[in-house]
Amino acid sequence: MSEIKRINPEKLAQPPGDRYAHVVQYGNLIWISGQTSRDTEGKVIGRGDTLAQARQVNKNLQTAIEAAGGDMDNIVKVTIFLTPEADIEAARQAQNEYRAKFAAPASSMVIVQALANPEYLIEVEAFAVIN
Repeated sequence: MSEIKRINPEKLAQPPGDRYAHVVQYGNLIWISGQTSRDTEGKVIGRGDTLAQARQVNKNLQTAIEAAGGDMDNIVKVTIFLTPEADIEAARQAQNEYRAKFAAPASSMVIVQALANPEYLIEVEAFAVIN
């Protein structure tokens, strides 16, 4: 039986109080916690700029999946959470830029009242299967 692995890549800002893992792996299944636009030191990249935040989120997703031994082509589902202040077209542009390089996953986009930090405009969680 496979063991459950919890991974917090060094290249991602560490979860506050270690209350969650960025990546959970069970066999070839990977769950990636909601990624925001925080850099390695935890600073929000792109305050007030949906496109800049979405690009940083994509970089963080790539870091997370690679920490589990996968790549962006292994992501089979993403859920994109946007605040009402976010620019939906900018979020789509960032997704299109990134996805042009990789296989397209199933995707849902949800408008939420707020995210955990009022500076966040976008958060993306993902599910992946490593072949």
